[in-house]
Amino acid sequence: MAFGGLVLTNRGRTLQAKAQTGTELKYTRIGIGDGNLGSGSILDLNRLINRIKYLDITKIQRRSGGRAIIGGVLSNQELEQGFYFREIGVFAEDPDNGEILYCYANARELAEYIPSAGGPDVIEKAIDVQTTVGNAQNVTAVIDESLILVSKNELDEQRVYLEQYTQDEIEKIPTPTSEAVNMLELDFASASEPPSVYPYGITTFRTWNPESGWPTQHGLVTTNYQQDNAYAYQTFLSTDSDAVFMYRNWASDRQEWREWRRMADGESLDEHVANAAIHHTHNNKIYLDQLNEDTDGNLIYKGERIGKKTTVDALYRDVALLNLQQEMNDRV
Repeated sequence: MAFGGLVLTNRGRTLQAKAQTGTELKYTRIGIGDGNLGSGSILDLNRLINRIKYLDITKIQRRSGGRAIIGGVLSNQELEQGFYFREIGVFAEDPDNGEILYCYANARELAEYIPSAGGPDVIEKAIDVQTTVGNAQNVTAVIDESLILVSKNELDEQRVYLEQYTQDEIEKIPTPTSEAVNMLELDFASASEPPSVYPYGITTFRTWNPESGWPTQHGLVTTNYQQDNAYAYQTFLSTDSDAVFMYRNWASDRQEWREWRRMADGESLDEHVANAAIHHTHNNKIYLDQLNEDTDGNLIYKGERIGKKTTVDALYRDVALLNLQQEMNDRV
């Protein structure tokens, strides 16, 4: 099939001239048919010679050189009878004369046969038509967005954009490190403020203000803040006469700090961290899904034996310790 190029009809020329002075150039639809032009003149046409169907416009693109691309989709799924795709025309809305045939082309003997529906050939092709718009500033089209198809080039362009955008966003995410602790200013925050007021990573500061809400007036606050209010953990070491070491973590589901808990005497730091993670473990059912028991009554978690347990807290503490160890191994 070869149409060569579409020719402006007389009514199309009139509308195009109006568009140069500011009138809206609004394309409405595309018509296709099998009419024979013979020796007839395109200039006087205002309809297709033998229209078979209309195509909804699915895209309009302004191009350089006073041109525009009008696109639609040709499908044979509703065709009751096959036809030779011989003529095509673009229709537009003239504010004075209503809908007109703006431009037209005829393939004559080079027409392509389009079979009817129900046969072995399923036809669905994108039809792009180049039209003349000149210097018109207001070029539009009636587009049914539910029919819009995306070309491979457009998909490739979008994929490249999204990949670059994702990479740029990843690079913006700060990477916390356990190798450095950021010292903040005195009384940096009160006890009630959310993790979002702290920088990412591990920070520490001293308290002095008795109205700040910390367990005691004088102490050292250490915060481990990993992501937006999802995981945060704090310890408080009192520097008053009665030294107290306490800890708490952030309840992301309630968006509030849990109550302070005092570190047990003789408790190791790893056990302390695991104890603080018990609440998190209770709220995450996937941990329980990975618990099994062997024939000797030992509990197996993620392939590791954690022994026989007699209390729920002891069980969750060891599970949390194992999770912590595996997380540290993943970071190495």
